[in-house]
Amino acid sequence: MLSDWYTPGGFLRKLTAQYRQTTQPGDLLTTNGVVTRKYEEDGHNLVACGLWVENQDGGRVSVGQAIVSLPLREA
Repeated sequence: MLSDWYTPGGFLRKLTAQYRQTTQPGDLLTTNGVVTRKYEEDGHNLVACGLWVENQDGGRVSVGQAIVSLPLREA
């Protein structure tokens, strides 16, 4: 889900994840994410994201964070 969003031209700089609940074969899992911060550091355009996976009951079975480097957009 995340790599579909930041490619081409982007780069995953950091990824953390916590697995909070086991899943079973047949569970319906949905990935979600939200941009929590946009900033520049050492000449890189960075975006911080909160990520989570929900099961069919709406329970968050996994949560995490990512930092992605994105190229500048053409104006």
